[in-house]
Amino acid sequence: MKKLIQLIACFFLLIPAASVFIRDPSFSSSSEEGYGRGKHHHGGHHSPTPNPCEVGWYAFHRPQGVWCVKVVASKLTYLAAQTACINLGGALSGLQNDKERVWIGNKGMEIMLANGGTDSGTWLGAKCSSSGCTWTDGNTVGTQGMMFAPGEPNQLSYPPCLYIWAKIGDTLKRYPYGNGYIDDTRLTTAMMSYACGKPGLRNN
Repeated sequence: MKKLIQLIACFFLLIPAASVFIRDPSFSSSSEEGYGRGKHHHGGHHSPTPNPCEVGWYAFHRPQGVWCVKVVASKLTYLAAQTACINLGGALSGLQNDKERVWIGNKGMEIMLANGGTDSGTWLGAKCSSSGCTWTDGNTVGTQGMMFAPGEPNQLSYPPCLYIWAKIGDTLKRYPYGNGYIDDTRLTTAMMSYACGKPGLRNN
């Protein structure tokens, strides 16, 4: 009976943390990791289909081709994250659509929770001016993935840099519209993660 009570208590402790993640009912298998199931050949043999992305990177299938994304756990300022991503062969990633925003936002939340944070985010590749914001990774197009928090970007910091926020507890209570929104902040802020992106191997 004692063990049963402990299990029930653990279950209820997990609920608040789980509730902070972003949900998208339309999200399906738009990303992949590892190797595909491959194609069937005569004789029933499997020919493995190589992943368009390296191990640890997720493949998003954009109209312009496969885009590989890795959300890296590293507390860095914007410029430091930019350099770290270049060293991985990529560029700080933009968001092609809402599915990418949800996936990257949840990865950033996982990293923040694992490191005991309550208010952080994931750096994105974008630049902003008085006329608006644009993606800088050389691949992302359009504004479908630009879901800003209400009243943002306020461009109180210059030059403004974009990130997806992750907040829990009392910090989240001040922002009742939830997690996964984009905000702007100063480039000297240290975020707990950054989203690095690069074209998939099938694009080459």
